Amino acid sequence: MVTRCPGCLTPLRFKEEGFEDKVLLQCPECLYVFLVRPEPEAKEPAAAEAEDEATLLASDFRPEGDISEFRWNVPGAALTVIEGKSHGIHVKITRDKTIIGREKADLILKDPAVSRHHAEIVKQEGKCLIRDLGSTNGSFVNGERVEEKVLSHMDEIWIGKCRLLYTELGRRDEIQEEDATGERALMLKEEITRVSEQQEPEINLPDKREFILEIMAGKRKARTYKFPRGRIIMGRSEEADLNLLDEEVSRKHALIEVFSRDQTFLSDLASANGTFLNGVRIKTVRLKHGDLIRLGNTVLKFVIKDLP
Repeated sequence: MVTRCPGCLTPLRFKEEGFEDKVLLQCPECLYVFLVRPEPEAKEPAAAEAEDEATLLASDFRPEGDISEFRWNVPGAALTVIEGKSHGIHVKITRDKTIIGREKADLILKDPAVSRHHAEIVKQEGKCLIRDLGSTNGSFVNGERVEEKVLSHMDEIWIGKCRLLYTELGRRDEIQEEDATGERALMLKEEITRVSEQQEPEINLPDKREFILEIMAGKRKARTYKFPRGRIIMGRSEEADLNLLDEEVSRKHALIEVFSRDQTFLSDLASANGTFLNGVRIKTVRLKHGDLIRLGNTVLKFVIKDLP
C-alpha cells in the first residue's frame, strides 16, 4: 500500500497485510510519526512514485504475536502523541500511575486546552485504564467522552487538542514481566541518581563489551566517544562527560546509564530543547545498537561492540 507523509508529502509504501484497521508509521525522510487508516475509495499515489518504505512502529494486527518486525518492539504499554504541539513524544508506561497534564506531570502536553493535571493512566489487574481527573475539557477515547475506561491496543485518546495512541506490544504475561523488569530498572536508576547526587559513584561497564557514540552530525562530526564508565552525561558544559559544541544543547542535557549487557537507558535531564531517539522525543527509554540520538543540532549513533 502507498500513502503520503503528512509532514513532507513524500510517497511511502508499507505492507498492507501488516494491519487490519490502522497502523502507526514513521517517515524515513522527515521522521514524522503518523497514523494511517486505509480508505477503499481514496485515491493512492502511484506505486512508482513511492521510492521509500515507511517505518512500521505499531499496528492493530495481532499484538499478541511476533513483534520483532515492529520498530518499537519492546513488550509493554506505551503512549505516543500523534497530533498536537507535543507531537512525537513516546513514553513507556512503567509506573502504577502515569499523570498526563499541562504542568508537573509524567507526560506534559503543551496545550492550553489541557488541564494542569488532566488525566491518569492506571495499572490495574494487568490492564491499563484511563481516568479523567476532573479536567475542564474532558478526556475522550475513540471519540467518546469518558470518566474511566479500560484501554485496548491502538486506542486513540484525545486530551485537549492532542491525540495520543495507546499501544500494547507482546503477550499480556510478557507485558507484565517487562513492566516489572522496567519498574526494577527504573527503581535502580532512581536509586543510582539519588546516590550519585551525593557521592558520584562509578558504574562499571560489562566485561567484553564496548559502548560507543559516533557523532553523525554537528560541530564534532565524525568523532567517536568511547564510554569510560557506565554513566555519562552529555551537554554543552565543560563538566559534561561528552562536551558538545552546540548552542541548542543544554549544559547538562541527557544521561546514558549502562545497567547490564543489555540494559542501557537514555534519559533527558529536563533540557530546554528535548532529547530525541530515532526522531521521537523521549523522557527515559532503553537504547539499542544502532539507535540515533539527537540533542539540539547534534546527532549521535549508539554503537555496541563485543570484544573477543
